[in-house]
Amino acid sequence: MVNSGVYQILNTMGGKCYIGSSVNMEERLKRHFRALRKGCHCNQYMQRAYNLYGEKVFTQKILIICAPENLIMYEQNAMDAFNSLYNLAPVAGSTLGITFSEEHKAKISAAGMGRIVSVETKRKMSEAQKGHKFSDETRAKMSEAKKNMSKETKAKMSEALIGNKHFLGHKHSEETLEKMSIAQLKRYKER
Repeated sequence: MVNSGVYQILNTMGGKCYIGSSVNMEERLKRHFRALRKGCHCNQYMQRAYNLYGEKVFTQKILIICAPENLIMYEQNAMDAFNSLYNLAPVAGSTLGITFSEEHKAKISAAGMGRIVSVETKRKMSEAQKGHKFSDETRAKMSEAKKNMSKETKAKMSEALIGNKHFLGHKHSEETLEKMSIAQLKRYKER
């Protein structure tokens, strides 16, 4: 059972299920049940049901064995077919549709505070974004958000940049200025 594919964890007591996919289903299922036994599963709904009914009401089932590149497609099909009530996100392989509590957002924020990103990581992040184009809809939303920014927010952003070594007294090279000019001309012509 070390194949990639889509699996189901079913609560036989209530009929609710979780649909997941993995390149190693055996290991992934073990991790699910290990976390449930420890009481620290990231899916609070499944964890609560597990705490209430115990492991005996949960069954696991392999739905399909497929190539890794087809996992998300088959997972989404299964989620739609089985009405997977334990899945937090309605879209397979995405966090779209998940809403976080203010407490959870604060924890995520605190975890990232003070984290130092290496030069190598910054380079990789930059490379990943090169050539990325936003859709017209996304660009319109970003533009609208900038227009509707409150004076308070603008003041906070300005304050945050004061003393920032990346902006303070920085002089662009002639090559960079030329690139910026060409980019602005392209944007102007696209309008």
